[in-house]
Parts: sequence; structure tokens; C-alpha cells
Amino acid sequence: MPGSGLNPSLLRQLVEIQGAYSSLYRPGKYIPAEKVAGLDCAYRGDLVACAGVLWERSGKILETRKVEGRVLFPYLSGFFAFREGPWLVALLRKFATKPDLVFVDGNGLLHPRRAGLAVFVGVRCDLPTVGISKRPLKGLAWDCSREVVDLSGGYAFCRKGWKRPVFISPGNLLSPREALRAYTDLSPRKIPPPLREAHRLSRRLLHEA
Repeated sequence: MPGSGLNPSLLRQLVEIQGAYSSLYRPGKYIPAEKVAGLDCAYRGDLVACAGVLWERSGKILETRKVEGRVLFPYLSGFFAFREGPWLVALLRKFATKPDLVFVDGNGLLHPRRAGLAVFVGVRCDLPTVGISKRPLKGLAWDCSREVVDLSGGYAFCRKGWKRPVFISPGNLLSPREALRAYTDLSPRKIPPPLREAHRLSRRLLHEA
């Protein structure tokens, strides 16, 4: 991968690892979740602050957790799970209560090798996981002319009044269609409540660091 800064041998190893994670993904049905986690990270240089929020369907926040440190893996398009995934796995393992479902700020099967961040987290933690991204896959442009567009691995989804869609795909233990069901069940707004809270908290943590 030209310009990546990593040698070709290492890149081949990373692609092989992604293939292994993709092969471990398992589909499944969505069971209406009561306890839902949202995970997000914020960056400043090589400093990272990650926040996890465990949210109850009633709207109550049950737990918040954080991890902070310095990232060693560079940002490479298509390899984001190696940069952020270990932090989110560590964050999930801090929860006292196991979530029924996890929302991750990133893609799942909507990835060139079907091995996005949500797949890494879902497989490592053996939890139903949904990736939510506001950015389309590289090279693709989307509008809101249709509510749902099947992208073979996930969906572009847009409600009335939105200017841009969100991109929804499973990370583990959900099929693409069931991941969309989970999103529409739990997200009255564009971003699911626990993910929105994790986004806010991670940026506050970074500001305070």
C-alpha cells in the first residue's frame, strides 16, 4: 500500500489477520436489547481518550468507563481496527454489566475485507455488535433519495429530513438486516443514544487530558 509507511510484509500480515477476523464473524438475529453500550474515541496527536457508556432502554445511563493513553499504530485507511480496536476491547472489559448489544463508531462488514472496527470488537468480545459510520466507503457518494440502500454487508439509511445517511453494518452475531433492525429499534435520532454519549464523553476526556 503506497504511502502507508509500513513495509509490504507487515501489510500482508495485517491483511491475513483481517481475513481471520472476517472468517470468525457469525450472523444472528436481533433480540430487543435492554442494556446497550456505545464506544467512541477522540484523538489529539498520538493521545487517545476512549469512552464507553452503558445505557438502559429507559434512557438511564448505568455505567461509564474510560481508557486513555498513546496510540502506536498509525492511521491507515482500511486498517483502522488495529489503531482503535484494542482500546475499545479494553474499554468493554471494564464494564461490570455485560451489554446486550454494542454500538461502535466505525464500520463492520462494510469494509474492503469485511473486517472493520466493529468486527474486531464483536469477535474479540463475543457480543452482538453494530458499526455506525457517517462516512461512506472510499470512492462512494450517497444522498438521501432513498431511505434504505442495500450495500451487501450493510446499509445506507436515511430518515426524512436528513441530508446525509448513516452507514450501518454488523460486527458480530447479527446479520446485516438484523443490524439495521437493532439500529432502528434503539436510535430515535441519527446516532444511537449510548454512542452519542460516548462521543461527547471521549471529547471531554481529551479536552481535560
